[in-house]
Amino acid sequence: MKFLSILFIIPFLSFTQDYSQYANKRGNDQSDGRIFGKIKDEKSKFLPYTNISLFSENDTILEGVISDNKGLFIFNNVALGNYKIKISFIGYEDKEVADINITEDNPIVNLKIIDLKPSSDLLDETKL
Repeated sequence: MKFLSILFIIPFLSFTQDYSQYANKRGNDQSDGRIFGKIKDEKSKFLPYTNISLFSENDTILEGVISDNKGLFIFNNVALGNYKIKISFIGYEDKEVADINITEDNPIVNLKIIDLKPSSDLLDETKL
């Protein structure tokens, strides 16, 4: 019985250690910030599974997330600083949102609703 309890505890300890390393990987103890918002198209339809990337001021990619089935995305544990996000979805133009500031006074940034425009580079219909 003790052997089974040890087998259960070891993976749990390993997971908690890995998660704590992930949470502090940006090298800043102030990582309580959060950036979130919703993605929709021009017809007010929320876009599920949209790619959203978080970049530092010097264009280094820090993290990427995918919006949920209602278009919601969240970046958690964001350190204090200035950021931008890039949004992409097949069939729509890419969009960039810059000047996102995480500060001690404003650690949570709600980008509200971000509209994507349909791409004009769609393929023409093929006739037989």
